[in-house]
Amino acid sequence: MFGTYRYILAAMVALHHLWHSHPTYIGTYGVYGFYMLSGYLMTLVLNKVYGFSFDGTIRFLTNRALRIYPSYIIAMLFSLTVILLTQDTATLQPIITNLGELTTMEWLSNIFIFGLTTKPYPIVPPAWSLSVELFLYIAMALFLGRQRHISILWFLLSLSYT
Repeated sequence: MFGTYRYILAAMVALHHLWHSHPTYIGTYGVYGFYMLSGYLMTLVLNKVYGFSFDGTIRFLTNRALRIYPSYIIAMLFSLTVILLTQDTATLQPIITNLGELTTMEWLSNIFIFGLTTKPYPIVPPAWSLSVELFLYIAMALFLGRQRHISILWFLLSLSYT
């Protein structure tokens, strides 16, 4: 069931990236769908596997960080290498120019993901979604996933926002 749902969501995002010249929000809805599925599954895992003790919360957050950061750091180093090796390429010029203009806080956002947005250009462009995901993992572990009524309220608020 979830496999089919994930496939449809991934196809929505891929279609958006392939044909983004016409106005459509299909990719945005695909990403929101992934957030909703992830929120459900992570809340379930928090309740069934980790629990909400201090140790359980630390184990959950540590496992999430170990799942995200190593591959992100590799992707960021690869992106920096490509940017530095292709400095003369016209299509990368906005990114290269922007790298030189990044403030210390923007570099820290690129390294640690938190606070990362689509502007200025992130070193790993899709990483802005990881910023949202990490924030929500912390929120789930601390309060959103602890009680059923809070989880349902958060889901309904998210759904109405979407």
